Amino acid sequence: MRVLIALLLLACLPAADDGVAEALRTIDEATLKAHVAYLASDDLEGRAAGFPGNEKAVAYLAKELKSYGLQPAGTDDFLQEFEFDGPGGEVRKAKNVIAILEGSDPKLKDEFVAIGGHLDHVGKQGQRVSGQKGGPRPGDGIWNGADDNASGTAAVLAVARAFAQGKARPKRSLLFVWWNGEEAGLKGSKHWAANPTRPLEKGVYYLNLDMVGRNPDRPMDVEGVKNA
Repeated sequence: MRVLIALLLLACLPAADDGVAEALRTIDEATLKAHVAYLASDDLEGRAAGFPGNEKAVAYLAKELKSYGLQPAGTDDFLQEFEFDGPGGEVRKAKNVIAILEGSDPKLKDEFVAIGGHLDHVGKQGQRVSGQKGGPRPGDGIWNGADDNASGTAAVLAVARAFAQGKARPKRSLLFVWWNGEEAGLKGSKHWAANPTRPLEKGVYYLNLDMVGRNPDRPMDVEGVKNA
């Protein structure tokens, strides 16, 4: 995963930027593992959108971002709340988590590159949640979601921290986003697209990280819309 994050940093910066090495020093395996271990712990009950375990994940992300010194980019500090219908038609609430790092070029900083992934998973037995297929392991009623998508969530956190605490500054702003309700049908990202907290026309690129935690034992897919 650390190699992936290095590539993300390089992709966001000019080729000659000497802040990359310093930024990479903020990233270590222990911190990445700690993020994933907490997000995929039984205490978070599979992080299903609309349930208490998911709210704990949201609070964890917001606390981390505040500690990094990033600026909030939601509708309520780092958060953007939305409602969606559960499988039985019941109305549930969840929150996207959004932060921004201002770009260094006065002429380009109004534009942004977004880096994100979904923070939710499919919960535990007894919760009516889409995506609970095949059942959890015998004797374990929680779908913990370490790879899907605590891994992507942790990777985006690491990139956000590296930029916030290092000297590397891209010309455009960086929007860091953690979507909620993805397993329920891309609810959080659809809500943001319909109610953007930054002008859509200023977005020049979006990179989504999903299930990046089991490489290099399994191949990584790189997919693009229009171009990649």
